[in-house]
Amino acid sequence: CLFDYTWFLRPHSENEFDPNFLIHDGPHTKISEFVKNKMLKMIDRLTKAQSKQYIITANDNEFSDLKEFSGNVCITLDGADAKGKFFGVQYE
Repeated sequence: CLFDYTWFLRPHSENEFDPNFLIHDGPHTKISEFVKNKMLKMIDRLTKAQSKQYIITANDNEFSDLKEFSGNVCITLDGADAKGKFFGVQYE
Protein backbone atom coordinates (compact mmCIF):
# COMPACT_ATOMS: atom_id res chain seq x y z
CA CYS A 1 0.00 0.00 0.00
CA LEU A 2 2.59 2.58 1.06
CA PHE A 3 5.07 1.52 -1.62
CA ASP A 4 2.48 2.22 -4.32
CA TYR A 5 1.67 5.54 -2.75
CA THR A 6 5.32 6.55 -2.42
CA TRP A 7 5.89 5.81 -6.10
CA PHE A 8 2.67 7.66 -6.97
CA LEU A 9 3.79 10.88 -5.24
CA ARG A 10 7.49 10.89 -6.09
CA PRO A 11 8.67 13.41 -8.69
CA HIS A 12 8.55 11.94 -12.19
CA SER A 13 10.80 12.94 -15.05
CA GLU A 14 9.37 14.47 -18.19
CA ASN A 15 9.77 11.20 -20.15
CA GLU A 16 8.19 9.06 -17.45
CA PHE A 17 4.54 8.10 -17.05
CA ASP A 18 2.98 10.05 -14.18
CA PRO A 19 -0.43 8.71 -13.13
CA ASN A 20 -2.96 11.19 -11.81
CA PHE A 21 -4.82 8.61 -9.74
CA LEU A 22 -4.15 5.50 -7.70
CA ILE A 23 -6.70 2.87 -6.69
CA HIS A 24 -6.24 0.60 -3.69
CA ASP A 25 -8.77 -2.20 -3.58
CA GLY A 26 -8.34 -4.46 -0.64
CA PRO A 27 -8.61 -4.96 3.07
CA HIS A 28 -7.24 -2.39 5.47
CA THR A 29 -8.06 -4.40 8.61
CA LYS A 30 -4.48 -5.27 9.52
CA ILE A 31 -3.59 -1.60 9.98
CA SER A 32 -4.48 -0.02 13.33
CA GLU A 33 -7.28 2.56 13.38
CA PHE A 34 -4.88 5.29 14.55
CA VAL A 35 -2.41 4.59 11.73
CA LYS A 36 -5.18 4.37 9.09
CA ASN A 37 -6.59 7.76 10.09
CA LYS A 38 -3.15 9.42 10.08
CA MET A 39 -2.34 7.80 6.75
CA LEU A 40 -5.61 8.92 5.13
CA LYS A 41 -5.15 12.49 6.38
CA MET A 42 -1.61 12.61 4.97
CA ILE A 43 -2.72 11.06 1.66
CA ASP A 44 -5.59 13.55 1.40
CA ARG A 45 -3.30 16.52 2.00
CA LEU A 46 -0.56 15.39 -0.39
CA THR A 47 -2.80 14.29 -3.24
CA LYS A 48 -4.70 17.58 -3.14
CA ALA A 49 -1.40 19.49 -3.20
CA GLN A 50 -0.36 17.57 -6.34
CA SER A 51 -3.83 17.57 -7.97
CA LYS A 52 -3.98 13.79 -7.90
CA GLN A 53 -6.72 11.41 -6.86
CA TYR A 54 -6.41 8.50 -4.43
CA ILE A 55 -9.24 5.96 -4.44
CA ILE A 56 -9.73 3.21 -1.88
CA THR A 57 -12.36 0.58 -1.43
CA ALA A 58 -13.10 -0.56 2.10
CA ASN A 59 -15.61 -2.53 4.09
CA ASP A 60 -17.58 -0.71 6.78
CA ASN A 61 -15.92 -2.75 9.54
CA GLU A 62 -12.47 -1.45 8.55
CA PHE A 63 -13.11 2.09 9.80
CA SER A 64 -14.99 2.96 12.97
CA ASP A 65 -15.49 6.63 12.15
CA LEU A 66 -15.25 8.27 8.74
CA LYS A 67 -16.97 11.55 9.68
CA GLU A 68 -13.86 13.63 9.04
CA PHE A 69 -13.53 12.05 5.58
CA SER A 70 -17.23 12.23 4.67
CA GLY A 71 -16.59 14.98 2.11
CA ASN A 72 -14.37 12.55 0.21
CA VAL A 73 -16.75 9.57 0.15
CA CYS A 74 -18.22 9.18 -3.34
CA ILE A 75 -20.43 6.17 -2.83
CA THR A 76 -21.51 3.87 -0.04
CA LEU A 77 -22.85 0.48 -1.02
CA ASP A 78 -24.73 -1.72 1.43
CA GLY A 79 -25.05 -4.87 -0.70
CA ALA A 80 -28.65 -5.40 0.39
CA ASP A 81 -29.92 -5.61 -3.19
CA ALA A 82 -28.77 -4.90 -6.76
CA LYS A 83 -28.77 -1.12 -6.10
CA GLY A 84 -26.34 -1.64 -3.24
CA LYS A 85 -23.83 -3.53 -5.42
CA PHE A 86 -20.95 -1.88 -7.27
CA PHE A 87 -22.07 -2.88 -10.77
CA GLY A 88 -25.73 -3.01 -9.80
CA VAL A 89 -25.89 -6.77 -10.22
CA GLN A 90 -27.12 -9.23 -7.60
CA TYR A 91 -25.53 -12.65 -7.96
CA GLU A 92 -27.49 -15.59 -6.55
